[in-house]
Amino acid sequence: MQTKLSLICLGPLQWFLPVEWISEGRRALRYCRGKSTGDLYEMGKNCEIDMTPQFTRRATLGACAGLLSGCLGYSTKNPDPTPTYKRPPSRVPAVIGTSKVTRKQVLRLQRMVFAEINKERKAHHSHPLKYNVSVARVARYRLNKMYREQYFAHIGPNGHAFPYSLNRFGYKCPKRGAENLIGTSYNPSNSLSSLARSMVKSWMSSAPHRRSLLNDTYKITGVGVLMYEKNGHLDTTSSEIFCQELTQFQPKYS
Repeated sequence: MQTKLSLICLGPLQWFLPVEWISEGRRALRYCRGKSTGDLYEMGKNCEIDMTPQFTRRATLGACAGLLSGCLGYSTKNPDPTPTYKRPPSRVPAVIGTSKVTRKQVLRLQRMVFAEINKERKAHHSHPLKYNVSVARVARYRLNKMYREQYFAHIGPNGHAFPYSLNRFGYKCPKRGAENLIGTSYNPSNSLSSLARSMVKSWMSSAPHRRSLLNDTYKITGVGVLMYEKNGHLDTTSSEIFCQELTQFQPKYS
């Protein structure tokens, strides 16, 4: 039996909220379909979304406003139990539009970030994570997608988050999983190791990212890094995907 959950919405509220707020609410609901109750904060915790107070307020108001009807419902039953995916690229860039760094350097940086993470976990009495190169490739693919589509968020404009990206490459996080994101600039005169340390330090200084980074539930991780030149600066983005368990399957490609 298909269970339906609906939010009680205030129709007139839609006329007073920015469109992006409403969009955030809809994206959060689409991503978390079937993973929680109708409470948006609990939904964020269950789905491992970084629900900052600002995002929680915006997404809650946006979801309750709806778009046109003023009411927004969602079903706990996936309407498409066997989705089809576009075949993933055979090669995922690590560097775009710059000669200041090489692909080899960026791939080395990914490992440095991973090493710094395990250092923090050891210092806080968490077990070390195992590195998975396939998960790292998916993380880097996500950064490329964000770069192409000009956004930087856990949930894309189409409502997809990291589980969908994993599925596209033939992997699943069947239990718990999470993603940390960071964006910064890099001066090539500084060492890559110092960049790795500063990135992990930034995650550790943010409560939601710190929780994911030190969570003893997670066993497997992969770190993706993308570097590109923008306005004369070498911008660096990184995604780390955590999984309690990782399984493989054969996706259906369109």
